[in-house]
Amino acid sequence: MRTSLLFFTFISICFYSCSNDNSEPNPLINTGIIGEWKINSRGIDNTSSTEVVCCETLIFTDNDNDKDYIGYYTFIYEEEYYGAFTLNTENNTIAFTNGNGNINTETFSLTDNTLELWYYENENRHWTIYTKVIDE
Repeated sequence: MRTSLLFFTFISICFYSCSNDNSEPNPLINTGIIGEWKINSRGIDNTSSTEVVCCETLIFTDNDNDKDYIGYYTFIYEEEYYGAFTLNTENNTIAFTNGNGNINTETFSLTDNTLELWYYENENRHWTIYTKVIDE
């Protein structure tokens, strides 16, 4: 009887100590968009802007739901603006929803440490390129 009790206890401990965590990595984090991005350049169509680009930052954070492509953003340029974003990796769009509920959708390209965002106004392609800030 004692051997059966010890065996049952051993099996119970093994059962509870085994992890049943089959979760996949967070898809939003795996895209590489999470982090701080500084403006690099801006332009319309194939022409870069002649204005000095400075002091514009985009910060993307996760919303703690590791099953979706939704997070939070902070846009900093003279003031800070906050909202949520939804990344659509199938059609390469990012939808920014600001605090008033207004949605602005842009197309994105994300390679290594470069993020390009663009939208069309009339026939013109307005683009902005950001470089990821790497902590050292």
